[in-house]
Amino acid sequence: MLDERLEKYAKIGTRKGIAFVARWLSDNTTSVESLKQLAQSSVGINASEVEPILWLFQSMGLLKIVHDDYIEGHDQLGEKYRRGIEAFDEWFIERFVEFALNEEIIDIDTITYSIAENAFIMSSTTIKPAKHACYRNILTEYGVITLLADSRYLVNSALDRAIKIPERHKKITEKQLLAKLEAEREQGERGELFVLEYEKKRIAEPSKQSLIQRISIIDVSAGFDIISINSVESERPDRFIEVKTYKGAEHFMWSDNEIDKAEVMGDSYFLYLVDDDCISKEGYEPIIIQNPAKEIFKSGNWIFEPNSYRINKLIHRPGESLPSRPTKLESDEEEPQEEEMSPRYVSDSRLFFNKRSYSNTDLLRVFNAMYEAGFFVDEVGANKATKMEVFRVLGDALHVDLRNASKLLSAAKGVDNDSDANTGIFDILKKKSEDYFSE
Repeated sequence: MLDERLEKYAKIGTRKGIAFVARWLSDNTTSVESLKQLAQSSVGINASEVEPILWLFQSMGLLKIVHDDYIEGHDQLGEKYRRGIEAFDEWFIERFVEFALNEEIIDIDTITYSIAENAFIMSSTTIKPAKHACYRNILTEYGVITLLADSRYLVNSALDRAIKIPERHKKITEKQLLAKLEAEREQGERGELFVLEYEKKRIAEPSKQSLIQRISIIDVSAGFDIISINSVESERPDRFIEVKTYKGAEHFMWSDNEIDKAEVMGDSYFLYLVDDDCISKEGYEPIIIQNPAKEIFKSGNWIFEPNSYRINKLIHRPGESLPSRPTKLESDEEEPQEEEMSPRYVSDSRLFFNKRSYSNTDLLRVFNAMYEAGFFVDEVGANKATKMEVFRVLGDALHVDLRNASKLLSAAKGVDNDSDANTGIFDILKKKSEDYFSE
């Protein structure tokens, strides 16, 4: 059982400190105060480490502390230490790994195999950074995991062996999968209901309460869950909220539809990150991110981990003729609607659009300006190409799905044109051009 007192510690104790306490216990020193006095006169251990180390031993079932001072059941630790320091270290870390897995300090299902490293890799959120940092640091202290440059961890030795235990990889049953999905649905619902009440408390004016509504129960594809207002002066909804409920470190899954909405709506779009473990706590407030498309992709404060990819069959291969296209000049009203679910041509280009720095909508604004200026013609060279075809070809070259381009641009027209939302990308391009040609 975990000891809540340890959660406030970034580090429980060093490898040497753990060995010192085990050694003294092997000599039948069974008083907490006596151990502290021994630490004060010893080099290599701080007296402040003694109690946290003992609390850890107690959590692991290796001893029991009675009346906050007398230590019982220390014989196992003493016996293991008397076999030698190396044997003790190996035994202790194996017991600790087993303890960490049983107490779900380590979520083994989040550990993945890396071909590049030829090793198992642990993400930065596999162990809760705020709550369980002290346990993670024991793993690093003993070399079980090694911090990599990208904030992930290389998995070594004892934990590596634990991962390979066949019993830990039993195939999930359909019943277990349904139970997991239902638990995730319930978690998401708790978060949305919490934010709904949070917004009603934030906007306490009774006449404005009707402007705060949960949209997700009606339209699951809206791209946001709740509509609200920024202040009592608002006459209509002007705050569109996507709720992400999580456990552990701050993390969430973000769909393409939600990202597109965030890019188009800019400062009107908000992410509310809700810690499921804190919902019932008095005075708890969620993490609120305004304009998350800008914050998430451009601030450098978030790590992106690919979860899945949509794969479409190649329906036009290089060298094959493309279907004939209309050659008449198009207007915005005449532009054909994209078929969002149809397969699309996938280019073999090795050029990718950097979505971490700019949004899809930024790309569309630039392409649209070039299109309106007459930059693109069809293969005959006599007619202006269709906008849909221009976006399709350019999007394919950059591996970006722009089939909903018209919808995104139409939505962008509703954004306040006095803001940087529609013109900011052109200011950036102008500055980059001036910098280049002034060199």
